[in-house]
Amino acid sequence: MEISRPAVFRGLAFAALAMLLLAGCREHEQNRVLLYKKGTYLGAEDQSLSEETLSEIRNRGRRQSFDL
Repeated sequence: MEISRPAVFRGLAFAALAMLLLAGCREHEQNRVLLYKKGTYLGAEDQSLSEETLSEIRNRGRRQSFDL
């Protein structure tokens, strides 16, 4: 049984289309913002910093200060 050329090309085209469609299903591309609002951050909320981390950041800023 021989398969005709158009059938082979249709099968290859279908396989290529299926691969392209499935490539859009990657996990890291899911639940991302697709519609944007000007001036508004629509991503996940920032995590709050611990008091210890805030203290370290403040101390680092003081060491970089050039106030004489």
